[in-house]
Amino acid sequence: MGNRIKEAIGRYEIRISKALENGKTQAEIAKLALADSMLELATYQGAQSKAFASGRINEEEAALLYQLLGREIPTVEHFNG
Repeated sequence: MGNRIKEAIGRYEIRISKALENGKTQAEIAKLALADSMLELATYQGAQSKAFASGRINEEEAALLYQLLGREIPTVEHFNG
């Protein structure tokens, strides 16, 4: 089985490419796709932790999510940056 997180990112990259082709700017797309609050970020981290602990995602997928979510000291600025 491949890394499902990387596959999902690939699907979003396709969506972004199509949005750009339809005239949206990169800034508009990023603002809509990445604007999350600290509560949402904490929720993502909790979900990542539970998914790994329960075996729903493997170690490689958990590590990638950990890195993407900001590592030990996540901030909304890092995540939305």
